[in-house]
This record gives sequence, C-alpha cells and structure tokens, in this order.
Amino acid sequence: SAPIAGAELKESLSADLSAARVAVAPEIASPMRLFSVSSVQEAKDACAALQLQNPGVVRYCSPNYILHVGTTPNDSRYGELWGMSSSDGIDAPRAWSITTGSSDEVVGVIDTGIDYTHPDLAANVWSNPREVSGNGIDDDNNGYVDDVHGINAATNSGNPMDDNGHGTHVSGTIAAVGNNSNGVVGVNWNTKVVGAKFLSASGSGTLSDAIKAINYMVDLKNSGVNIRVINNSWGGGGYSAVLNSAIERANDAGLIFVAAAGNESNDNDANPQYPSGYEMPNVVSVAAVDQEGNVASFSNYGTNTVDIAAPGVGILSTVPGGGYARYSGTSMATPHVAGALALLLGNEPGLTAAQAIARLYDSGKPMATLTGAVRTGRMLNLGRLISGDTSPIPPPPQAGPGCKYTVTEINDAPDTSADDAPVVINADDGNYYTVSLPFTVPGDGGEVSSVTISPNGVAYMGTTPSGNDYLAGPVAPRNSIAVLHADLYPKGPGYGVKVAVGGNSVTINWTTTSYALKSGVAIIRLTIHSDGTVQTWYDFQDSTLEESLSNTATVGLRGASASSATTFSAAQGKVHSGLALEYVPQCDETPSLQVQSINLTGLSNGLPTSRLEPGKQLALALRGNGSGAVSLQLSIEKFICKELAVKSMSEGALSLVGRVPRTLERSRYVQVAVVGTQLKSRLSIKKPRYSRMSSRRLSRKELTSACTAMVRSLR
Repeated sequence: SAPIAGAELKESLSADLSAARVAVAPEIASPMRLFSVSSVQEAKDACAALQLQNPGVVRYCSPNYILHVGTTPNDSRYGELWGMSSSDGIDAPRAWSITTGSSDEVVGVIDTGIDYTHPDLAANVWSNPREVSGNGIDDDNNGYVDDVHGINAATNSGNPMDDNGHGTHVSGTIAAVGNNSNGVVGVNWNTKVVGAKFLSASGSGTLSDAIKAINYMVDLKNSGVNIRVINNSWGGGGYSAVLNSAIERANDAGLIFVAAAGNESNDNDANPQYPSGYEMPNVVSVAAVDQEGNVASFSNYGTNTVDIAAPGVGILSTVPGGGYARYSGTSMATPHVAGALALLLGNEPGLTAAQAIARLYDSGKPMATLTGAVRTGRMLNLGRLISGDTSPIPPPPQAGPGCKYTVTEINDAPDTSADDAPVVINADDGNYYTVSLPFTVPGDGGEVSSVTISPNGVAYMGTTPSGNDYLAGPVAPRNSIAVLHADLYPKGPGYGVKVAVGGNSVTINWTTTSYALKSGVAIIRLTIHSDGTVQTWYDFQDSTLEESLSNTATVGLRGASASSATTFSAAQGKVHSGLALEYVPQCDETPSLQVQSINLTGLSNGLPTSRLEPGKQLALALRGNGSGAVSLQLSIEKFICKELAVKSMSEGALSLVGRVPRTLERSRYVQVAVVGTQLKSRLSIKKPRYSRMSSRRLSRKELTSACTAMVRSLR
C-alpha cells in the first residue's frame, strides 16, 4: 500500500516474465509488481536501489529469472561428447536451456581450413553476402576472388577447403549443427564459422600467412560482419613484433583472440609460447584437461601466462569427408572456449570484448587440479557463463618477502661427494627423482624441504613438474635451479644422476651428454647448503659438447614468478669447463631491476633478419628481472647518441619496435648498437645492392639526426 520510489522504472503489465524484468513485493505472499529493465545486471542494480530507497517497504526484490528444464540435443553421437557433459565437462545443457546460439554471430577459425560441405557443418558455415560464388570476380574488393566461405592465405585464394582435418575438427566443436539427429553438436547449434586457411595439408604455415589470416578477420569485422571471436589452435616460433601488432589490430577492432597454450608439457611462464603468450588484453590462452579434470599430460601450463582450461583429451568432432574422429590437444580445448564466448555474445550482444572475457574467467569452475597450473585456477563452465553465475577470481595471495639471489663466479674446488654415489636416474625425459632435504631453504616467499631432480640438468624446489622439460627457456623453470638446463641424455652405464645427502648440504651430480650429439661427457655438480647458498661446477670433457651446451643451455635460478629469476646464461655461450658459480640469497633485500639480455633484430616485410635495413623496422627485446625504468643507449658506429631511451620494463620483459633511418643508407659501413649495463647487442646495416646514393662517412649532424629519429621511433 505504500508508494515505491524509483520513477524511472515503468510498471509493466506484460505477461512475458522474461529475465529482463524485476519482481518487487513488500511481502513474499503479496502480489508482485513487475518493472521493465534491459538486462539481468540492471535488474540486480535496480533491486539494490529500490531496497535502499524504500526501507521497510520493499522487503524482497529479485530478477524474474526464467527457469528451464535442461536441454540436450538429439544428435546421434552426443553421448560421446564428454566435454559437453554436466558431470565431467563444461555443463553445456544448462547453457542450452537459455540459448543455443545466434545465427547472426560469426566465429573466425584460423587453421587448416574448413570442409564447408560436411553435412554436420554446412548449414553453419558463413556465406559472404557480398561475393557471387564462382564468377571469378572479387565482388567485394577485398583482394580475394570468390571468398564465399573464407580464404586460403597461403595461396591468396578464396577457397578455405581443409586438406588436413584439424580446422574442420576445431570448427565442429565450435558450431556443428545441433539437434539435427546427426553426428555431433557444437557449443553453438546455429552460430556461423568462417575459415582462414594458412596451414598446409601437413599442418605447417608461415608467419606472414598467419598475419594475412588475422588481417582478413579484422577486415570482415570492420566491413560489418558480426565476428567477435577468432579461434587460434596453432603456435610455434619465437616472439614476433609484427604478429603482436596484428593481434593488437584485432584487439582494436574488438576481436577476442582465443589461442591454444601448446602441447609440449611446457611452463609457459618460463618459456613463452606464441601466439598465446602475447600480452594483449584480447588474448585468451587455453590449457587442456582430461575427463578426470587433470591437466592433460601434454598440455602447457603457466600460473601467469595461461588463463583457463577446457576439455582437450579424446574430443570427438567433425573431419573432412563427412566423418568424425577423436583428437587430443590444447587445439581441441581452445574451440570450447571460443565457442563459449560466441554463445555468450550472441545471447548478450551488448557486452564488450573485455566484459565477455571477464565473465568467462569469473564464471569458470574452480578446480584444485588447476591451482598453480592456469592463472584463474578454473575450467570453462558454459552453464555458469550463460547464466551469469559468477564469482570474481580472488587476487593472488601475497607472497612473503621472498629471497632474491645474486650469482658470482668463484674459485672453490668442486664438491665431489656425489661422484661415487649410486645412480638414481639413468633415463631420458619425464623421469624425476625427489630428495628430502635434512633442512629447509628459502624459496620464493617460503621455505622448501625437498628437491626434485630432472635428467635435463634442473633441480625443482619443493615441486614436481608434469611432463617433459627438455625445452630450455630464457630463464629457469618456475621454482627451480637450472644447473645446466638443456636436452641432456644419460647414454649408458655409469651415466645419469647421483645424489649425496649430508647434514648441512645436498650434492647432486649429473654425468651426461647432449641428446643431439650423444657423444662426449659433461659432469655437472650442484650443492645446496642449509643456509640457502647454491654452488654449481662444470666439467666438459669434449670441446664440441662444451660449445653445443654452452650455446643452448640456460643456467640460473628462479622462484614462482619470472621477475624472481637470476640468470647467468641463457644460450649465451658463457658456460665453460672449470666454471664455478655461487648463488647467495638476499632475503632482506628488495629485488632490483636487472637487464640480462638485449636482442636487436632487423625486420623486413614482417620477417626477422640478421641485419638492419634503412627505411625498415627494427625490434628490440630485453629480458631480465624486476619492473621499472631501464635506460638504453643507442650508438651508430662509434657515435653515441646523446639521447637515452628510458622505458619501463614490466615483469622482466620489454619489447620495442622502431624504424631504421633511411639516412644510414648513405654510409659506407655502419653498425647500430643498443647498450645496457655490461650488455650490448649490435647489428650491421644492410646496404642495398644497387644504390644511386654515394657511400661516404656520415657527418656528425647526419648521425645526430639519425640517432634522434631512431630513439624517438621506439614504441
């Protein structure tokens, strides 16, 4: 009987009690009054405002949710899709009771192509309304003739037909036709997919073609196609500034870039994998889980660099020729997530890309098996995502002060106490041996009392890795001592890992060789002291082996985060026979920023080159520890630029792209160098084969101008 405040809410007499209504009542048994709002979130906000404005009058207020029975499709092989199930998978039936996807939504699949004639896909393959099929004309003037269902970036044609199977399998998980009494069903029953083929029949492709595929999706979006999500179940190669730039363009266009974390059992925090490792807000990196909810044995992981997990083992989906097959990989997990985001955006088109990604993470299912393996500690839950059932991800726990380590070369004789001990590992990758320490030593924010030894020259502090660790990264793996992290091989009797445990120290001996050479002997020793001090010694009995390992191995120590790493050498050729190192914990000191590597690379037509070319781009990458301002000094030949490029390095990494001044083409021979503390990266200028410009020594004024231009171009 009392008036209700909030005049902006208009009373509705409609009988359609949709989710976009608010039911308000002074008592549970009282007649409800309905008010129109535009979304569930607005309903929640309106309820909060009404109760605040009407104390004692409005006692109950709730969004008038629509309730459903669970929806399952009649597709003949639906029962084989464990990844869609409510028990082990992503709880798709709960989501499908609300929406089965919008035919107006389009998902980009950058892969090996799509079999757009597959009976379980054809109805959901996008058709270009601005292109006339088969007329041999580029009707929409986008550079591709007859791109009716997408493109082949490798051949610059408009035919994305799949000759491998991978892209068709991915597409089926995203959008196989639902409820058609045939085969499988995708996360979306009605949503369209468009293909951009850049991977060949063998599954390989070039960086430049991948960029063309991304650009095609961006152009579709900018031309009005309702594409919001791109699936990227591919990877390989190192960091590329041009690929990062292409993903940035996708971000600017509002495209979510869902990417596979990779299948090397790798810690992506220590050894970034791309494109999932690009630090752009639109990149969603996906790991794979099995039916028991464990991280798949092959799946890459990363506390900071892999965002979420999804089903990726034994996934049944479409393959070319009208068939079906089971594949495993993070490639199979990724389309579950891409499809989920498309389903959400089709149901709530007003969401921005950032809001959709946040909802994805906040609605994920927390799992103990994913804690520390993926950033959110969660697996995709489609039911919670579409229902708006969210719980924000708690901030990461604040670690203790932690201990930063310093590393110096020493003259101490090697500790040989483990040389005659029994061999505990005489096997290759994936075999580990755990030793209990008779003391505790400082880790990253805590104390550890055990060490797990890898045959690949790594001692893990308090943790046991999953999978293989033969791939060395730019820093030591998480929570480890990389004594000599490389692809090592205990080739026969007497080779392998030996351990000696004393009262105040534990010593480990690796007598080994390299997997690539399988010849020569390397003896590597590690001693961990009870005060946390770590010492390592190196003895190479073959010069070829010494050179090979010195130029490929990582030597250093790291806690949980990349910024806690102390690196002596990362494929830098600094390790030699007779070398001895000592790492000393600095537990009471604040870690300081350190630049440990500088890499200067030329870029020509988007591809890295070993020289700089006037008028072309250059890329500059720094790796180290800590965050903060770092000063870089550029020099051209012996001329030191007066300006310093002071940039901010975050989490031990900084990547910059600039341009080489065309003025330098006039010089006879010059080198450009980037200098940091005790570090330098230098490249020579590539001279054009034929040039009308006379070669001469540049004047001081010209050098100053070139220096200034190059420094200012760095972004």
